[in-house]
Amino acid sequence: MKSPTTFIIGIIASLILISAFWYGLQQQCVVAYKHSPCLVVGTNATYPPFEFLDDNQVVGFDIDIATEISKRLNKKIVLKEMSFDALVPELLTGSLHFAVSSLTPTAEREKQVRFSKPYFVGDPFVIATLKNTPKPNSLQDLIGKTVIVNIGYTADSLVSSVPGIDVLRLDTTAEALLALQMGRGSALVTANSVMTDYIKKNKSNQFNLTVLSDTNETYAIAISPAYQEMVEPINNGLEQMEKDGTITNLKDKWLKI
Repeated sequence: MKSPTTFIIGIIASLILISAFWYGLQQQCVVAYKHSPCLVVGTNATYPPFEFLDDNQVVGFDIDIATEISKRLNKKIVLKEMSFDALVPELLTGSLHFAVSSLTPTAEREKQVRFSKPYFVGDPFVIATLKNTPKPNSLQDLIGKTVIVNIGYTADSLVSSVPGIDVLRLDTTAEALLALQMGRGSALVTANSVMTDYIKKNKSNQFNLTVLSDTNETYAIAISPAYQEMVEPINNGLEQMEKDGTITNLKDKWLKI
């Protein structure tokens, strides 16, 4: 029988080998697009139903979009999960070919990276509040209160643009929802699809939702400026996916809104 020490050493050695394998694969992929056998794709798996962890697997609408695009480009996909605020810097260094993480093409981001045509349009923001608290009609009703957002997302910019709101920025959707439930803020501002997904999965009736009808989230693939030649084939792939019903089928699979 192996000693506990030998067993532990064996596990550590296996983990090192696995890490070395994936690092080597990633390095092999990050070459000129036309010559790369695979694509390194960044995401932040904290935003269900678009990207999240399920049994330690990164899944979601965006992940299926990225997988299908890679398939249509005859490339294998290597997913790289990271913090949301690391996505653009990683794209700028060229260590990612592209990123899918509910990324909205803003003027600031478009100065840094290239974007595909949108693959998802029509997701308004909502103000989520607990049912035992007053329901706001607009962001103006939240002036003087603490409002929770996910750091770096478009909702963060939207809420931060309103003078007089105290913004509580948290990394993940799960943290934001928990903070609202614990009373750390008066409201949470996020995409309608995120709240709808949570409410349906958890059969929750504890929230009031106020839809901000003049808002609209649009998501696109962010492409590294080091691989700008990918913009056209990715756009062609998305157009094909629209025409053959793939995107509609993925919406039916993931987005019950």
